[in-house]
Amino acid sequence: MSSKNLFLIGSSHHSVPLEIREKLALSADDTEYIYNFLKESKNISEFLVLNTCNRVELYGVSDKEDIQEEVTQLLSQLHDFDTAFYKRYSFWKRDLEVIRHIFEVASGIDSQIIGENEIFGQVKDAFREATENKTLGSTLNKVFQKSFQAAKWIRSNTSICRGQISIGSICVDLASRIFGSLEENNVLVVGTGEVAEKTLEALQAKGCSMYSVTGRNIEKSRNLANLYNGSVIDFETFQNSLSIFDIIISSTSASGLILSEQSIRKAVLKRKGLPVFLIDLAVPRDVDPKSANLGSVFLYNMDDLSMIANENLKNRQNEVVICKESIQEKATYLWEGMNRISQKKSTPILHEPQEFHA
Repeated sequence: MSSKNLFLIGSSHHSVPLEIREKLALSADDTEYIYNFLKESKNISEFLVLNTCNRVELYGVSDKEDIQEEVTQLLSQLHDFDTAFYKRYSFWKRDLEVIRHIFEVASGIDSQIIGENEIFGQVKDAFREATENKTLGSTLNKVFQKSFQAAKWIRSNTSICRGQISIGSICVDLASRIFGSLEENNVLVVGTGEVAEKTLEALQAKGCSMYSVTGRNIEKSRNLANLYNGSVIDFETFQNSLSIFDIIISSTSASGLILSEQSIRKAVLKRKGLPVFLIDLAVPRDVDPKSANLGSVFLYNMDDLSMIANENLKNRQNEVVICKESIQEKATYLWEGMNRISQKKSTPILHEPQEFHA
């Protein structure tokens, strides 16, 4: 299999507005469908699906030169979109550009919040899922393993991730801007994933002690709450208690709204003018965006957070340049090496950039 058949089709925050990203997002069932469907494809020998709140990407290896149309139709039909619509909001990469892209993604350079930590774990989870589905071969396995090495070097040897950036910590910092000290504020975290855990960790570090956790899985909710000495609220009834919370942070993987405008309106009336701070970290969104029009409601979504988090990016622009140059060097080395192997030519051996050794 020639490495020249490496491809990537995807969509991300770079060119797709939030309201469209919601429609392109994959559910667990969607991802399973893609794996089962492409396993039967005669034209795709390897593939991996990377699905996060801000990107949906399909990496693959194919003998077919014009494979773009086939995978575009698959993803369009999955969402019941016209192919022209999907093409408008997606990008296509081949060969070296695929390697460079996944190196930047795994390193946090391509993230909506530059340098955030969660993406590295998400890429590893996607790799693990593809491994379990037995859809990886020598090409994608090598590309992703090398992306992990590059990401580790970037995080260890540059200051692009200074301060242990995480979406959770940015949420809590934003809440602190509005409320000042969080010691007296009552906080609700909706969801039990990594973002929720990072949020609770940041809350605890800020001195907050009054927080509750709710999620569809009561056992996960209880374990997470116990880990940070919080309390648990039943997911089926938590909306009845919204009015007691000053800050609500939601990060579920639900396919639709969790908090309606009506439920927020009821909570606001009970609070009698006290402000409520809502942070919606989910894509698709958990909180009805119309809630932002209610008096004393302050609603922020992922796009809002990225703007705030990247306010000081200009101060780190040199670091971004250094990271991208190093990644380009590593990606080029890997690509040329893969081609030498596939072509079985006797060519001079290049020296791999030392800084990228794991």
